[in-house]
Amino acid sequence: LNSGLSACGLLLFAACFGPTAAEEIRYHLPVVELDPAADGTADSSAPRELRLRRVSSASSIRERIQWRDGEGRIGYWELDRWAERPVDVLERALSRVLFEQHVLQRSEAVTAQALDVELTAFELQRGAEGQDAARVAMVARLYEHSGGLALYERTLERTVPLGGGEPGAELSAALGQALVQLSIELAGAIDAVAAPGS
Repeated sequence: LNSGLSACGLLLFAACFGPTAAEEIRYHLPVVELDPAADGTADSSAPRELRLRRVSSASSIRERIQWRDGEGRIGYWELDRWAERPVDVLERALSRVLFEQHVLQRSEAVTAQALDVELTAFELQRGAEGQDAARVAMVARLYEHSGGLALYERTLERTVPLGGGEPGAELSAALGQALVQLSIELAGAIDAVAAPGS
């Protein structure tokens, strides 16, 4: 009898707190658009080796879409999820910008300059009076080689204003736009750092 009551209790809990048939999970994908005309436009007379060593994300950046208010409180939409992990979207954007548009040569050699990037924000930032924005931030560290000194370390951040404060096509496009802008900014910063032996 007790086991039967326990089973009924679990079913009641699931009915109360689980998603209903009408509450289907909605999946969204950040829209990352790069200018194809920029591919291979950087100076490739002396290709520079770069090791994209580690691309990671903060533990708060999950499958569920995140928002943050003006007081720093973080929340998640229960039914809106990313179709792909934001950190994977970032790694693809970085690879495209660094190795296709800026013609850096991808390397796994421990002697090559090494780049670590951590995605620290990928969210909707709620502002006063509905002035919401898409916010992306990441910490980039460029080392002279694996285990070497840091040549560059910066926190890069972009916000893109939004017309509405809910997950959807506008937020997906704005976050993708911010991601591309930061990737291009980082590539320019790497270009400005002296190449090995120069």
